[in-house]
Amino acid sequence: MPTMSPATNQPKTGNSVPQIRQLLSNLNFDSRMPGRELFTDTVRRFSRGFVTKDGTRAQALNQWSSSVHQSGLEEMAVSFLSKFGSSFWTSDPTRPRYDPSLVWPVHEQRLKEVLKQLFYRKNAHLIKNTKRKTRLMNLRMIPESGNIVQQQPNIEGGNVSIKVEMDDSDSEESSEESSDEYSEEHSEADLVTGGSSYPFNLGTEEAQTEPNTFSSIQHAEEMETHNEEYETCYPNSERIISADLVDNDYYPAPSASLMSEPEPSRHSPTPKQPLSRPDVVFRLIESRTPFYEGSQWYPKGNFSDKTLSQFKEELPLPFVSEAKYFGFTLTGPQFLMRSVIEDTDDHKFRATIMNFGSLIGKCFLSHTDWEKPPVFIIEIQRYESQESVEHVGQGGSTVTIDF
Repeated sequence: MPTMSPATNQPKTGNSVPQIRQLLSNLNFDSRMPGRELFTDTVRRFSRGFVTKDGTRAQALNQWSSSVHQSGLEEMAVSFLSKFGSSFWTSDPTRPRYDPSLVWPVHEQRLKEVLKQLFYRKNAHLIKNTKRKTRLMNLRMIPESGNIVQQQPNIEGGNVSIKVEMDDSDSEESSEESSDEYSEEHSEADLVTGGSSYPFNLGTEEAQTEPNTFSSIQHAEEMETHNEEYETCYPNSERIISADLVDNDYYPAPSASLMSEPEPSRHSPTPKQPLSRPDVVFRLIESRTPFYEGSQWYPKGNFSDKTLSQFKEELPLPFVSEAKYFGFTLTGPQFLMRSVIEDTDDHKFRATIMNFGSLIGKCFLSHTDWEKPPVFIIEIQRYESQESVEHVGQGGSTVTIDF
């Protein structure tokens, strides 16, 4: 595993800031290391939603010589380390990515300096790419009409909401490496399991006044309905591409100016409006034997941003008080995915919701003809002992992935 050279003074000018490839290597995420894609995805998601205390968005912090921007970049780095430092630069020797040469918070100052440079360099690339794409659009102006020649976007999975994002790859990197690092389709690389992204807000601010309860008969009928009503998303697949769950604006709808409208025809049917997002239902499972007993649960805010401790704080006290383990089961059209974590394992909790988000996203985007939003059910069950956990994982005819 690569090591990081001793901390040095911050560069005096923006041109002196190393390129992205070197900065990633300084953070122990060169192209050969597992977890690189998850890290770059996390940086991108974090930067998209970060706003400084004075109201400046992260992408606007692009003047290295400005003391105000320096303060904002440092605020970003400190916030990033407080959220993700223990995962990416763990101090636990049993973790796969443990490296004594770079540990948070032991090497906090060194990490903070390099992260500041990484955030700045990515913002600089974003500006450069924006200007380049603007020039390309201007070159496509038709002199006679002054209209821009437009092309129908290539949207994977049909005419759905897509992510509009500038390419922030490093100019020094090869096109192959850049594509691997920043593509929207990621390979399986994670601190635990994997790392691409599908976004949606699993939570809601609405308070539940009276929880809905479910019987075993009702549960069985719902599951049967879901399996019959929708086609399978992964009929022949045995692998899952994992993801961070991010905010709702991760996949903004394409601008109307970028969409070419077909000529109206009385012979052509009215096209279906694409569904914007899947339906995700949370349930707390009190018991599965001898009867299925559960209640619907509404997370507060965005579920993807929660730590394990925040998650437990929102659960009803009787549900969480005796819990030693939590079991998470994601059920969708023709698939099942499970994970069991200890009640103190925040790292695996984060990995679990990343994987769930990836599978939901891949399934949702794999079809263009949903008649109505597919329903994905996330069941959460508590376990009071290791013995009770050992009975988890018995799947039927559905595809079951345990991790």
